[in-house]
Amino acid sequence: MTHIFYHNTEILLSEHTPPLSENTISFAELKKKGADHFLKVIEYKNITSPITILGESSEEMLGYFRDHLTEITAGGGLVQNPDDEILFIFRNGKWDLPKGKPEKNENIKETALREVEEECGITGLEIVGTLPETYHIYPLATSGYVLKKSVWFHMRTFSKQPLKAQTEEGITEVRWIGIPVENEILTHAFPSIRSLVEYFSGNYLRGRRS
Repeated sequence: MTHIFYHNTEILLSEHTPPLSENTISFAELKKKGADHFLKVIEYKNITSPITILGESSEEMLGYFRDHLTEITAGGGLVQNPDDEILFIFRNGKWDLPKGKPEKNENIKETALREVEEECGITGLEIVGTLPETYHIYPLATSGYVLKKSVWFHMRTFSKQPLKAQTEEGITEVRWIGIPVENEILTHAFPSIRSLVEYFSGNYLRGRRS
């Protein structure tokens, strides 16, 4: 199952029949009405509960959104220090993880490392694993929508250097926050970030108990 977030609404691309719900539509119905219409209805009706799109292949459904929206890709990092804290940034009124778009001739790992270094003023980063990709949609200022794919890496650092927010990118604070991350932080994070952090924290805590 693939998850896409539009504002605070979670869109589930599912290959399995969910419990009957008014918030379930078929992939055939989505294609008939169009992606733009589907997203406008979510906004007009202020739907915040999850919506399930039911089809034969989640990859095919994701491909439909890719074909009908403007797709961009970003690379970012969930950084962990020796005290088992996660590195967060505060930008535009939300807690977030550092990420950004690739520069010319840059692979996505290089992008993720550079963005974390630039946005947080930290060095000595090491990629130790990959994390699930996240997808979210946002409207363009003129018309249409963007599907943003964020590729995430689990990073570690032993650096003790002071953190420095990249203020020219709208970042006002960089902070280490302990696991499990407190609800006060997660409720002021984007849903896709909240989902990723909860996934990581759950695996981390289960690993400590085993």
